[in-house]
Amino acid sequence: PAEKLMELSTAFIVSRAIYAVAKLAVADVLDGHVKSAVELANLLGIDSDALFRIMRLLTKVGLFDQNEENQFSLTALGEPLLTGSPQSMRDYIILYHEIQYPTFTNLMFRLHEGSSAHFKTFDRSVFELVESNEEFASMFFAGLRSRAKIDITAIISAYDFSNARLTVDVGGGNGGLLSALLSRYPRMSGILFDLEPAIATARAGHGGPLPRCELMVGDFFNRVPEGADTYLLKLILPS
Repeated sequence: PAEKLMELSTAFIVSRAIYAVAKLAVADVLDGHVKSAVELANLLGIDSDALFRIMRLLTKVGLFDQNEENQFSLTALGEPLLTGSPQSMRDYIILYHEIQYPTFTNLMFRLHEGSSAHFKTFDRSVFELVESNEEFASMFFAGLRSRAKIDITAIISAYDFSNARLTVDVGGGNGGLLSALLSRYPRMSGILFDLEPAIATARAGHGGPLPRCELMVGDFFNRVPEGADTYLLKLILPS
């Protein structure tokens, strides 16, 4: 039990190592190649010894292979780190570690004060950050788009929306979920409802085609569109 507890309590080390290689796009550089940490570090402009230690750690958990010449290659488990992979999780890993990880450093504050650890960390809500910081908004929506591929498949497989006629996706981001539903159910129409930065990504087609759909800018803390028979709320309710 002591050894297992020690392993669990230090699991963040592996997690942060995964974040580091995701942020640096190591997998993209390594894709289809076998390279040493020195070669990778020279290409990325970082310290080779530090990178070697991270790569060696992530080899132990199966993201990379390491040969006898201390060269590394990508494994099947590591492939979702590729930016261009259909199953890419790179943007979501970056999002999670740049928003949630810092928030968890204030976990004791949350327990003692009963107030938001997120506000303690960033002094603004996610929604305020999205509206006020273009770089943050780009990272935020890219991360959600990355995760959505898994969510959407699970939701459509689990629930029958054939009786829905007008569906509102509240805080629906780039419209990926609504796009999938409208494509699958031709009798359904939709309203994508979110802040302007999110609606802009939907207009640009980042979530896929949105036939029979109205794109509506608004704040769901104030109101949501009325008259629909189905309302979707995915990953927007505060915990």
